[in-house]
Amino acid sequence: MPISSWTPQAFLARGLTLVGLIAGGFAYLNYRADPLGVFGHEYPNGISIYHTNERFAKYALAVRYIPDHFDTLLIGGSNSDNFPVEGKVYNASLNGGNLCELLPLVKKAAASGKIRRIYFCIDPYHTKNAAYKTGTRLEKTAREVFGSVTLLKNYAYARGGLSGHPVPLNAPNGVLADRVYAPPEPWWKTYSPREDEQIAREGFEFDPAAEQQLRQLAEVCRQHQIRLRTFLYVYPSSTYKITRPAVLQYQQKVSQLLGQPVLNPNEAADPTLRSVVENPANFRDGCHLVAPAAGQLWPALYRWVESQP
Repeated sequence: MPISSWTPQAFLARGLTLVGLIAGGFAYLNYRADPLGVFGHEYPNGISIYHTNERFAKYALAVRYIPDHFDTLLIGGSNSDNFPVEGKVYNASLNGGNLCELLPLVKKAAASGKIRRIYFCIDPYHTKNAAYKTGTRLEKTAREVFGSVTLLKNYAYARGGLSGHPVPLNAPNGVLADRVYAPPEPWWKTYSPREDEQIAREGFEFDPAAEQQLRQLAEVCRQHQIRLRTFLYVYPSSTYKITRPAVLQYQQKVSQLLGQPVLNPNEAADPTLRSVVENPANFRDGCHLVAPAAGQLWPALYRWVESQP
């Protein structure tokens, strides 16, 4: 039957059918490809993240891939994103992420019943505000894995884009690639203590909504019988000496909200930890560790945290 003879109803029905077939076919192809392990396909070498939307990828991986292959999470922000975890530990830190954005990932992975431990490398940045930084949401991600522009970008990056040479953003265990960071600048040569002195006097900003989010994190761990170990991030010793009163106050407040002690490696006597924090060149910008220093720090930090009561 020629198109010119179709009734408006027939044209609409056929149009909707065509759109449905295209959408269904695209969803099926995504199911078969399963680039982020949502549908349980096995990847002997694990799943790396190739595109710049780390939140989207790690949210999708939390649906199935992470709990199917790991029993421990390290959560935090960009500070801990390059901690080189090993074994059954997945680095679920989110670059620029706060507690509001970490909670959905934890809840999804914990709901599997397979997560046994969570290490939380907390920093005042995580509780400074309590709102999402981007439009990425876990519930939205669960739909987008069937077909979306973000998923198409993932395909493109995983195949190397125009160059044809894929470069991972995160390793199969979630660790951020060192190539992401520019070479460190000698930040300590132009360092001014003014801002740190203000923090020491006034304390860190703390969004009241973040208090409830910390309680939720502790409750999720209790409900799913997950051992939560929370510890502060490390800072260059030169700046920690100034901000120490505010850091200790922050440590106490978070401990009360979580209902358990928060550890402070900045006070530890461990020689490896001391050697890292006392060398300003180990910090790319006065805050983030360069990859070699993160590689030196994480094993010592892990052992130290595990040795604490």
